[in-house]
Amino acid sequence: MRTADAIVDFFVEAGLTHYFGFAGGALWPIMDALVDHPEFVGIQGKNEMISFHMADAYYRATGKLAPVFVTKGPGAINLPEAVCNAMNDSSAVMAICAAGPTHFVDKGGFEEVYFNQAEDMISVFRPLVKRAWQVTRPEDTVDVLQKAYKTAISGRPGPVFVQIPWDIQLSEVPERRYHVLKRLVTSRVRADAESVEKAACIVKEAKQPVVVAGGGVMLSWATDELRGFAERFRVPVVTSYTAKGALPEDHELALGPVGRSGWDCAAQAVRKSDVVIAIGVRFNDNHTANWRDSMIYDSTKTKIIHVDIDQEEIGRNYPCELGIVSDAQTFIKDLEENLQNKGIDSLGSDEWIGEITGFKKDWEARVVADFASAKEDLIHPGQLVYEVKEAMPKDAFLFVDVGDIMQYAEAYAKMYQPRTWFANPGMATMGWASGAMLGAKIAYPDKAAVTLVGDGAFNMVPNVLATAVEYDIPAVWVILNNGYLNIERKAEIAMFKRIHPWVQFRRKSTGEPYNPDFVALAKAYGAMGEKVEDIKEVGTAVKRALASNQPYVIEAKVDPNVTSFFTKGIDRAYPSSWHDRYPFQKPAK
Repeated sequence: MRTADAIVDFFVEAGLTHYFGFAGGALWPIMDALVDHPEFVGIQGKNEMISFHMADAYYRATGKLAPVFVTKGPGAINLPEAVCNAMNDSSAVMAICAAGPTHFVDKGGFEEVYFNQAEDMISVFRPLVKRAWQVTRPEDTVDVLQKAYKTAISGRPGPVFVQIPWDIQLSEVPERRYHVLKRLVTSRVRADAESVEKAACIVKEAKQPVVVAGGGVMLSWATDELRGFAERFRVPVVTSYTAKGALPEDHELALGPVGRSGWDCAAQAVRKSDVVIAIGVRFNDNHTANWRDSMIYDSTKTKIIHVDIDQEEIGRNYPCELGIVSDAQTFIKDLEENLQNKGIDSLGSDEWIGEITGFKKDWEARVVADFASAKEDLIHPGQLVYEVKEAMPKDAFLFVDVGDIMQYAEAYAKMYQPRTWFANPGMATMGWASGAMLGAKIAYPDKAAVTLVGDGAFNMVPNVLATAVEYDIPAVWVILNNGYLNIERKAEIAMFKRIHPWVQFRRKSTGEPYNPDFVALAKAYGAMGEKVEDIKEVGTAVKRALASNQPYVIEAKVDPNVTSFFTKGIDRAYPSSWHDRYPFQKPAK
């Protein structure tokens, strides 16, 4: 058989059902092989970046990989931003990139990146992926794919890159001698018994314990175990931005996300806690208020048990009492069993549970007060987020794009089921959610899905509407139209008391506000749409959009002057002088 056929057979035999990508000349042999497998369903975005975003979200929603097939030259060069985004958020995607014939290397041929040396696309992608491969022998192709697949999904997941030249795709190769999955890791990373015992001994002595659940809990599919642990031992749970909703946020023990724009009650609980069990958390800047002393975490007073599948993340930003390398699901089970064997029935005292319940009531009162202060003639963006979410089915997917909307959504969208919140806070590529949502809908066509996106981000990727219409994907985009890159505008005003023209959308000749008519744009693509200018219309519009079972745009005029949401007592506050010391704790006097 041809190598191209062996490539497609590999993915089919691995049990994969979907692939994404974009057509191109160097990819023709693989595309021809794909024609023989209609059960292996392909979706083409309107560019390679959007296709990769779709595969990224497909993995996040299902835990199953979907390869992305692209051509050489511009096809490959369109990928790095999306690849880096997936790497930052630990999402497993295989990029299969075609290349020209090996006979043409370093001849400066069509679409060859040859300027300083023979084309070396591997070096472009190496810093952005878990590993990159160049196939050099036809008979090695499937071996390389097996290594790449294993690397992508094992340990901390992430993207990989494989480049396959044209002539190798067309070369004949022998039949495989064993099943393609015979080289996979089938076990989970497990902490040693001594480490679990030490963790249990620290936890059982805690007076005010808190679990901080991060993205690692989601990647491990450990939300059932998390809930079981919290309920059995009465331990409050806060989450990172990525893991929002890991414990349903209407649960009495759920205190929501903690961070720069998280729930006040989550920050209060972490500050007060004497033991933090941090599972799959990176302690990044937004999560910790830029690592400032006692803003959220105080590692000089709080004992941190840091559990992560990636040893490089343990102790990266905070010292920890225990650093444990483990899969999240396995660790939660092992710690629960150890505590049970010790006869521990509860870790959270009535006093502690009462205190965190008070924190949560105060937070809910703040939300009501925030909305009460909204102007009657303009839509408060935070209240819009709340109304959109409450109008959606509880099991619907909510995708949140990048910009001011991230902070409003983290605070005001209440998530009622795990694995329904999707965002990309790592690289924070604008436009990600608008395309990524389509990948999740491909995986779960019966799930309702809504993206919250600013006008600036949507203007980058309006062609997602064409893909949705072409493939009959019913999805909803709620576009917050305020005429600005608003998080940039507000930050510039706060720091410099003026703004650069780039952060506002204005016609150069007249200075008048400018944005396309997003509803007319949607209809031009063949989608449906409507505008809302009153907060009372938002919920009804969302329900109407979901009921249409069509691609649908809701354009909402929102108040650009509402303050960006920050957790009480926290601001952005970047260190502004190279000369100033910036330790994680105050220097000793």
